[in-house]
Amino acid sequence: MTSRIDYSRLNILVVEDESYTRVITRRILHQIGIMSVAEARDGSDALNEVVRAKPDIIFCDLNMEPMSGFEFVEKLRGLHQNDLDRTWVTILTADNNFENRLTAEKHSVAGYMNKPVSLNQIKDQIDQIVAQDPDLAARVHHGLPVAYEKLRVLVVDDEVPVRKMIIQMLGQLGIRIVAEAADGMTALLEVAKFKPNLILCDVNMEPMNGIKFLQALRQLNVKHIEDTVVIMLTADSSIDTVKEAQRLAVLGYLIKPTNAKDLRARIDHAIRSTPRLFTAIRKTI
Repeated sequence: MTSRIDYSRLNILVVEDESYTRVITRRILHQIGIMSVAEARDGSDALNEVVRAKPDIIFCDLNMEPMSGFEFVEKLRGLHQNDLDRTWVTILTADNNFENRLTAEKHSVAGYMNKPVSLNQIKDQIDQIVAQDPDLAARVHHGLPVAYEKLRVLVVDDEVPVRKMIIQMLGQLGIRIVAEAADGMTALLEVAKFKPNLILCDVNMEPMNGIKFLQALRQLNVKHIEDTVVIMLTADSSIDTVKEAQRLAVLGYLIKPTNAKDLRARIDHAIRSTPRLFTAIRKTI
């Protein structure tokens, strides 16, 4: 039997004025494994359910009376309650109007899905949201074992002693499939050859530093790189560097010197925040 993501830890709110569609959506969510599903018939009803149910994700129709989906989202964003700040909204509607899609983007919704939708489409949307929310990812993947020995890790650092120390710490976690690079340029070659699913990268290196390496990495049009997780492991703690790393989709930032415990915590967090990677290296029971 294969262990799976524990979707039962998620809370979902379905906002839809048609009872039949609410029933179908609830059944799909139950099939995925989500048991905590609240329902609302319109935006006004949904505002009361949000406060009561505190959903992680909301699937919301657009054309409803007396309060439409967009009106609901506007009021939701105006509630300014701490436990609602991270609530994700996906539009689930039969309205495929292009202007509505643009309006949805302005409301910072997580997705725009056209009814009818399949189980796989709903599941993929939930997975995409979880991948962007480390707190949700940690909850959904909580307690499920990871096979660290399946990880392919590339260590990028210009100092040999530092690389050896990191590799030693990785070994303590059971990670044995490891490659090395002394700068960003060499790392790009290793990425193509070694195909890592996790990269631990320094910032200050010559002739290509860690940020330039990341910029080049994100531009590579290679399928296996899309799911490659990057954690910066560096002595550079400047705000500008950290912000640029975040912009380049870095999933962790550790300040050297570090230890095996902190490194494991950051690696574990990154894995559990990346559903495809987690699925690839999770242990089977």
